[in-house]
Amino acid sequence: MAGTLVLFTASFPFRNYTEEVFLMPELEALRHEFDRIIIVPLERRGEPVKLAYPNIETDTFIADHVYSRTKVLKSPYLLHPSVAKHYNDLARESKSIKGFLSGAFFCMNARCFGSLIDRWITGKGLDLKSTLFYTFWFDHITSALALVSDRQELKIVTRAHGHDVYDSQIQFRSHLFREYTLDRLCKVFPASDNASGYLKSHYPAQSSKISTRILGSVKIHNGHTATAHDEDENRWTFFSCARVSQEKRVDRCFGLVKAIATAYPLKHICWIHVGDGNLMPSLKKSIATTELPPNLTIDLRGAAENESVQGIYISEKIDWCMLLSDSEGGCPITLCEALSYGVPVVATEVGGIPEIVTPEVGITVPAGTSPEAVVGELQPYLNNRQFYLELKSECRKRWQSMFCASTLRQDFARELSEMIS
Repeated sequence: MAGTLVLFTASFPFRNYTEEVFLMPELEALRHEFDRIIIVPLERRGEPVKLAYPNIETDTFIADHVYSRTKVLKSPYLLHPSVAKHYNDLARESKSIKGFLSGAFFCMNARCFGSLIDRWITGKGLDLKSTLFYTFWFDHITSALALVSDRQELKIVTRAHGHDVYDSQIQFRSHLFREYTLDRLCKVFPASDNASGYLKSHYPAQSSKISTRILGSVKIHNGHTATAHDEDENRWTFFSCARVSQEKRVDRCFGLVKAIATAYPLKHICWIHVGDGNLMPSLKKSIATTELPPNLTIDLRGAAENESVQGIYISEKIDWCMLLSDSEGGCPITLCEALSYGVPVVATEVGGIPEIVTPEVGITVPAGTSPEAVVGELQPYLNNRQFYLELKSECRKRWQSMFCASTLRQDFARELSEMIS
């Protein structure tokens, strides 16, 4: 067993379905490799998840601080010399007022929370030689730790997923400040080869620190495979699980099932979607104001715990899984779960998705592909049962060999522990 791991999260262990699915398997592996794990959430969201592990504790010194609860109180840091010294660089890099302000607030947050973390480390009496600082997101807290490392010798690693990798997903990112941060990290672990390649191409001097570590998925119902509809049932059920947000483009799933129902009027098409988000009202309005094919049923189930999501693969017949995002940083867990239950996938060719979905287990299409064109890509499998069954038979094999979280997380936890043992 190694020493102490300090894990910084967005809000976990407070209820956050995305982080909970990401982190619970990781904690299960980490608790066997570290004597002590301290989880530090940045904010409180809902009720906390119960963690019944004796060597895991939660410290809410950031989430409970007045700077987190009343953000305007951080504004004096905008004039702090250690923040203001970046302004000339930010002005050259950003090329817009909005970009400059975004960069300034990022630097402000890094300095502000860096000061909190610096005092917390000292007050906690941590042995820095046997402590690893791990941020689950490559964000301002990672940069805050980098700033602290100029005063205290820290070992820092971070994962990186999507918005914290690709510049196109945020208002502005200072490459100079990120280079400064990378220079002080031990390792960066993007969640896909695509994300790793992006970071290496933008920060070539830091390439040796960047290594892909896939999250994968945990299969709750081992030994079970989702049942597909028989041909004589004349039904196909399409399943999707994603936030209803701009980048996830759940509206494309709606467009696709509508196009399939139109192309196959003698088949009953059912679409089950799990997930909620800021665009759910817009999606519901679009569905309500569209003349739907009579053979199409839509079932929007809202947000749900992962156990309930995986239960759908056991309790209901699922033929296909869809994910038609505009962008993905990693290898999406929802697709890993589909493969683990033997469900073929139709998805967009973005981020790490092509690393999961090969022609053996599904189809991928460019993000701008029309619903009718996607139907065309699906037709060989919709029209020929044997072709479909061949896809289905390969899904579990691919998940087991490449995306089983139990194996992936154990190896990762061991790798982290070896950094301080």
